[in-house]
Amino acid sequence: MTSKSKKKLLILGTLPPPVNGATIYFDTLLKTKVTRQFDIVFLDLKFADSIGDYGRFSLAKAGRFVGYAVRLCRILITSRIDLVYAAISFPPVSFVKDIFLVTICRLFGRRVVGCILGIGLENLYDHSGWFMKRFIKWGISLYHSFTTPSLKMYDRYFSRLLPLEKAQAVPFGIFTDADVPNRNLIEASGSVRIIFYSNFVRSKGIDEALEAIPLVTRKNPNVSFLFVGAWDSEVHKSAAMSIVESTGIGEHLKFLGVVTGDARKTCLQESDIFLLPTYYPSEGLPLAILEAMSYGCAIIATDHAATASAVEDGVNGFMCHPRDSRDLAIKINQLIEDRQLLLGMQQNSLRKFRELFTAERFGEKLAGELLCLCNAR
Repeated sequence: MTSKSKKKLLILGTLPPPVNGATIYFDTLLKTKVTRQFDIVFLDLKFADSIGDYGRFSLAKAGRFVGYAVRLCRILITSRIDLVYAAISFPPVSFVKDIFLVTICRLFGRRVVGCILGIGLENLYDHSGWFMKRFIKWGISLYHSFTTPSLKMYDRYFSRLLPLEKAQAVPFGIFTDADVPNRNLIEASGSVRIIFYSNFVRSKGIDEALEAIPLVTRKNPNVSFLFVGAWDSEVHKSAAMSIVESTGIGEHLKFLGVVTGDARKTCLQESDIFLLPTYYPSEGLPLAILEAMSYGCAIIATDHAATASAVEDGVNGFMCHPRDSRDLAIKINQLIEDRQLLLGMQQNSLRKFRELFTAERFGEKLAGELLCLCNAR
């Protein structure tokens, strides 16, 4: 496809830093087949400077919004945009910001496809007053359609407000530097390494993971836990350290903070089980789960948002109950004590990742859907 015949795609998203699912999503998108199929114009809407800054209003953010709105108008005036692909999120301040930007695009006569990266719309609607509810319904009507990582997630969390026929399923995918063609069976007496790899937000389940450790080590002392990520606040960090001190689990765990490059690769290569007992209110399909699968980890997660599209209970991991450290510990102990089951789940994770969640497959699927939407009347 020559440059002159390419459709022009305007993307409204955000890039790292900070590092989270949304920023990695768009960073990955810009390295896939989508950029070969379209002429891309990318507007990086960077409002938050840290993980703890998401969803909060400030005068500085209001000033940035005005600047982005002006730049968006300039792009729409000077470029023949065929389609707009815009992230949509559901914390109240973020949602209002997204709708105002989409309104500008519609005023210029552009078709907009919403990129749903996480849940939260029904919760936003149910906790809003009558005026905000009308604004929500009007705002979501501006979108021509939506991409979603999972139709099951869309049906479960969005179908009350969004018609199913507006959904286009595009499973996320990631690039990985994993090199694990096969895993060897861990010796029955060998130590098992368990990793929690996410931003340390309460609703990601980090507190429950810490509370599960003494329940695991009483039965299986030959186990180690690794926590990799950034704390959302110093207050939360202090509370978590109190859990560590009061339960005496310090000898079984390490906190590494944020790791990158070879250190990150080593952490995942040497881990056997990945934990993410999330109930995060804006969760989608956690990219950390996909990365852990690419390294052949068995996954223990919650049936929340789109996690079930990656984690098949009893096949490549277990689903545990949210906010339930005891159930989490039971699932961990089961894998520690049945090494054949653990090995099978590790191999199934690797196979499932390669079949469904590579960046190449993600780019092909997304490019195809967006091309169809560009050409549709």
